[in-house]
Amino acid sequence: MNLTQLQAMGAFVPQAIFKRDIPITYRPLKPAESWAEPDIPEHESEAVTATVTVHIRKRSSADFLEIVNAPDGDKPFVSLLRCVVNPDGTPVFTGVAEMTPMEQVKNLEGWFLWPLLAAVNEVNSYDAKKSTPRMSGGATSPSPSAAAALRSGRRLSRRKNEASG
Repeated sequence: MNLTQLQAMGAFVPQAIFKRDIPITYRPLKPAESWAEPDIPEHESEAVTATVTVHIRKRSSADFLEIVNAPDGDKPFVSLLRCVVNPDGTPVFTGVAEMTPMEQVKNLEGWFLWPLLAAVNEVNSYDAKKSTPRMSGGATSPSPSAAAALRSGRRLSRRKNEASG
């Protein structure tokens, strides 16, 4: 194995930035001067539907390890932090005086968080039609009973013996 072979196999993450338009529904902020409390934003009563353009890069092996090693509750936030970028590839979430980049991501509203996570997952998923693993014997996927056994952690042969005995 050498570098040329790895490149030919597609073993390196493409450096391209993927542009995605994501639909969102939100309630816009009222003008700051109309808020009852100056530090507590108030929203309009009517929801608005819009499309936001985001830029996403594919996860590298370093990103993957960072996500895997994050505490369970932080994994989606680390994914956004590492993959959502500006058109030039620089991180969107860079922190401000009172907030770290991770705090910025964790403070996103749900109406934006979920569509953004979906876009990141879309860019980073494999096309199931193109990457269906071949099983031994030429089958493209396990039988339904074998798949259920795999999901439950049981062995198929043990299950058959229990049914007959």
